[in-house]
Amino acid sequence: MGVLQWTERIEVYREAYRGVVDGLEEKGFVEGKNLRIEYVNVEQDWERARATVEEWVVRGVELIITLGTGSTLAAMRATSTVPIVYTIVGDPMATGLTAPNVTGTSMKIPVYDQLKMALAFVPGVKTLGVLHCAEMPQAVVTAKEALKVAPYLGLEAEEMVLDRSDLASLEEILVKKIPLIDLLYIPTDPVMHDPEVFRRIYRVAMAYEVPVVGVSKDVVERGALLAYHPDFYEIGRQAAHQAALVLSGVPMENIPSEGPIVRLLSFNLSTARRLSLPVDRNLLQRVDNIYY
Repeated sequence: MGVLQWTERIEVYREAYRGVVDGLEEKGFVEGKNLRIEYVNVEQDWERARATVEEWVVRGVELIITLGTGSTLAAMRATSTVPIVYTIVGDPMATGLTAPNVTGTSMKIPVYDQLKMALAFVPGVKTLGVLHCAEMPQAVVTAKEALKVAPYLGLEAEEMVLDRSDLASLEEILVKKIPLIDLLYIPTDPVMHDPEVFRRIYRVAMAYEVPVVGVSKDVVERGALLAYHPDFYEIGRQAAHQAALVLSGVPMENIPSEGPIVRLLSFNLSTARRLSLPVDRNLLQRVDNIYY
């Protein structure tokens, strides 16, 4: 079995992989006993991902588990016959992760729900900034969803689109955009969620006292105000249980795709205080992870 990891630089991808390994063991598939796992981290390299899968196909791999939309798309382009089980992907339908040999567990939580949660903690927001990388399919899809639902929440939306080549002048770009918004939303985007890139975004946002909302707890640990997100370990476990069905001989058409069962709310109290935001004790009772 091959496991194609999109990146190890972001903690939630590592969490999802731990969930995959534990979930397989729960179903009786233990590496070194009755299962061989070949794990490859491609670190956001499309060509390496495609080449890895092509090599696996030649060698007769029975199953491929993909972590990340990029890994999944690369695997799909390399094979239409080997079963693929994905996890930690955005909207599977919108990003084209549908094929007879593909199933899995997404991290999809409606953006409307994420933004509505954010507005409960940040009063008076009128203009929403949506920052994403144009080269990441899941980021483009999630950003479009944010732009679409914003008016239903009484918000004007400002799309902030960057390419990887723009990262060299990131601060220069952001200082022109962030003063025009009240809240910054970073969707499902491994480029913008990269630890170093996010730190640069966070510094500019805080300089203008603009709260940042992400889609995973790791950015909240680094200073984002909040994130309403799946439990990434658990979506790894869910995908592993689907993979176990494949390994047990269940036909792919009988293994439907799933969304996250567990949703979590992470909140950075220190950031809220730094921004002088009112903190409602009733709202805090809804928080699963609080960072100080």
